[in-house]
Amino acid sequence: MPVRCYVDIMFVKSCGLWPSWHIPGPLASPYIDSVEATIRLFEPTKDLDPSFSGSMRSGKDVRGPPSAVWDFYKMLVALFVKPGFPFREDSLTLENFEPNYVVRELTIDILAPTDGYPHRSVIFSETQLTGGVELGEGVIFGSDHDAKPPEFRLATFLGWYFNFLYRVRRDTEYWAIIYECVTDRIVFRVNGIDYDVYNIDTMIEVRMGHDFNDSDPIRKETRLHNVAVWKAWLDERRSKMKRGLPLGHNPRPVTLYK
Repeated sequence: MPVRCYVDIMFVKSCGLWPSWHIPGPLASPYIDSVEATIRLFEPTKDLDPSFSGSMRSGKDVRGPPSAVWDFYKMLVALFVKPGFPFREDSLTLENFEPNYVVRELTIDILAPTDGYPHRSVIFSETQLTGGVELGEGVIFGSDHDAKPPEFRLATFLGWYFNFLYRVRRDTEYWAIIYECVTDRIVFRVNGIDYDVYNIDTMIEVRMGHDFNDSDPIRKETRLHNVAVWKAWLDERRSKMKRGLPLGHNPRPVTLYK
């Protein structure tokens, strides 16, 4: 019988991602056929506990993807460890990451907001915009200069930074986890219609065709060697994943970060 998990995510601007899971558990197998996620934007309300304020940081002082993107990514990583439980950075790092579950297909459907707010920004609240917050480069998605509906702007925002996983350099561990835990594909949808599709086999093929842009030749050679060792291990792992075979205790053989 197919194993399907569902999660509804409230994307509360500046305050974090609030998921509600439906898991047909306990899960007896490490293989999950599908995870279907829905996401909606929400404006933080005045009666919200102030301790949540600022949980998502964005702006000119934030380097790399905004924390909203990292929250989304950590939720994805936590799915492979134990669906429905949060990613705990004090007990799990990318270097020692060992998943317990494999997902065949992940669908992320971004739905139109229902809270009645205009959502001029998908990052900043109306209060922040009124206060004259500066939209830093890279987080301008959802400014009031963009006429697209907010759900499309949120899809663009998440999709833009999801491509961060394609980059080779110091971000190797981030995309490796996706390849090690998703068998077929990741689908972004907007209001039920496909918006962007990531075929995992294609992603691997494209990634392996890239070179490392590293000015240190010794470090580059070491990393190329480690990636080659990892790729051989990955091919064997993915062959078992596609056939639904036991994976056993077989952690990643090398570090990809250094």
